[in-house]
Amino acid sequence: MTRRTFLSSLAVIFAPLSTQTQRAKFATFIAPSQNPAFAGTTLFVPMDDLPFSARLTLTLGWQQQITRFCPEAICQPWWTLNGCGLAAMTLADRWGTLRDALMSLWERMEWDVLATHRARQRAAWELLRWRRDPLQWLLWHARLTAMRQPLTELDDTKPLQITADRLRQWTQALPSRHPLLLLLTPQAKMSDEPVRLPPIALRLSFVKSIATPSPTPSLCHALWWTVTGKEPVAGMVLGQLLGGGMGGLWVQQMRSEKPLAYHAFAGWQLTPVGGELFLFASCLPADLPAVRRQAQKLLADLRQGRFSEKDFQRAQRLALLRYRQLLADPIEHGTALTSWLLAGQRVWDWLSLPQRLPTLSPDAFRRFCQRLPFTVTEVIASP
Repeated sequence: MTRRTFLSSLAVIFAPLSTQTQRAKFATFIAPSQNPAFAGTTLFVPMDDLPFSARLTLTLGWQQQITRFCPEAICQPWWTLNGCGLAAMTLADRWGTLRDALMSLWERMEWDVLATHRARQRAAWELLRWRRDPLQWLLWHARLTAMRQPLTELDDTKPLQITADRLRQWTQALPSRHPLLLLLTPQAKMSDEPVRLPPIALRLSFVKSIATPSPTPSLCHALWWTVTGKEPVAGMVLGQLLGGGMGGLWVQQMRSEKPLAYHAFAGWQLTPVGGELFLFASCLPADLPAVRRQAQKLLADLRQGRFSEKDFQRAQRLALLRYRQLLADPIEHGTALTSWLLAGQRVWDWLSLPQRLPTLSPDAFRRFCQRLPFTVTEVIASP
């Protein structure tokens, strides 16, 4: 064996170790925290190529390990259409410790027997918890279909089949995934650059209807779900127009003089691949055809710009109120602003929303509604 061949073989042997110890290159953004007593940190990792059960297990494993580096932090996992991450908060003077904790966790995550067992068990319990929540359960059916993942990923036994070797393999490949780190600190210098991440390769897929067993024995649960354009101001108003309180158009149709549904929710939220729009209702099986007709009619009316000036102005006010509510919670603020950045928006645009929301005209909003997609995924859970 020549010296060059010997050195090449050593490089092959130690390549995984160098990849594992390579410091992750975070795309870091800083924004001012609106609560002077707390600071927040949000981590997002693109993972559109991994099975959803793997994303669940990895993220919940990170959550349980964060206490090793920052015991006082409050940390929650979060998942979106093409990735996952952690959102955490701590006292304002401890934000540097929290930032370093996330970076240390990223670089020194240890998947020993106990950590693997706990992460898998928590992922299985998370799926069981979603199964008892009809809205979350149907939303993830629609999302997985759009992500071209099999619905078997929602089986609570899937995380239990993941081995520690697979978790280590995925962890070693994390530095190449271009993670994003958002820091919310009082009196921070604001980052005002767009996110420059590799293009998102997710190609959304829609189906006409998905049938699944109902988590409740006597009710039907129905969801209509689609992805709109990345127009956050108009999207926030649309979410409040449909589902903002008891005056939302969808809630009014479901809970009017002759109620059709026991529960009715509607909303819009920004994701890295577009705006997630949904209508949800829980009703008796006999009322399901009427609920379906009302959903189809409401979406058709929106595409034709049929809404009153009074409803539009009310939705504008509620969208501003919802924005203020997000700012008060460092964790919700972090996940919302991270999705905003991943959608190609700037930090300054987020902070200027109180000035931009009132300037949205009814005509501009109608043009946004006219561009709503005709392809909608319907998910029905029947007893």
